[in-house]
Amino acid sequence: MANEGKKWKVAFYTLLTFMISIFIVIVLLVRMFPSVDGESYETKPFSNNEALFTIETDKQRFTYFINSLLKENESEVPYVIELGDEYVEFRSLFHLFGQEIPIQIYFDPTVEPNGDLLLRVDSFQLGVFSLPVDRMMMLLQEMLDLADWVVFYPVDELVELKMTELPLDELGKMHLRFKTFNLQEDLLEMELYFN
Repeated sequence: MANEGKKWKVAFYTLLTFMISIFIVIVLLVRMFPSVDGESYETKPFSNNEALFTIETDKQRFTYFINSLLKENESEVPYVIELGDEYVEFRSLFHLFGQEIPIQIYFDPTVEPNGDLLLRVDSFQLGVFSLPVDRMMMLLQEMLDLADWVVFYPVDELVELKMTELPLDELGKMHLRFKTFNLQEDLLEMELYFN
């Protein structure tokens, strides 16, 4: 009987050691791999008008960008936009009586609070002719096939680039808005955001 009692003691302590080992392993596994709640896989709420990215560029790169966008709306009248040291310059040719007359408009840019770009006419040159600016802007508005996001206000001698309405993706949800438009320092900052 002493032998049988010893067997039971050994079996009991072996079983107890095995159960304690299993308990320790379970506790260690729970500590090493904590439980994950459903919030870990959900995206955080995001404001629609909050900027996703800030884009910083220079005059040369933005000139290329804006002209490539404008070329998508091909016009019978060729024109180009260029950013100078102080002004945004519009250049084109006007056909009158079989002659090509150069047109140059110099705009003073201002960033609107919503991020659009407002261009005020600073000076206007149509060859050697001296015509009222509002009349020439009306004529240009009719001659040029402009994108929807380029709006002329001839009476106010303004052009508005509605960057916030420029669709950058197929769904029209990504847009740009200006933060800074400083030609003298060659600094243009835009924000990319979802709407």
